[in-house]
Amino acid sequence: MILKRIREIRPEIGESKPIYRDFRAGDVRHSQADISKAQKLLGYAPTHKIDAGINEAMEWYVNDLSEH
Repeated sequence: MILKRIREIRPEIGESKPIYRDFRAGDVRHSQADISKAQKLLGYAPTHKIDAGINEAMEWYVNDLSEH
């Protein structure tokens, strides 16, 4: 789903396929992320919806990669 969304935002990446490798020590294989404790104790609130976050991240990656 996320790769499809990234392609919608940045069609210039074309049909590139991700490169999958073996897990490394410390990799998180399964996540049951839950921010409710941070919301309750720290007053945390996300600042981006997923589309806005992907847009911002992609802009950074595109700019960063073009500089190298």
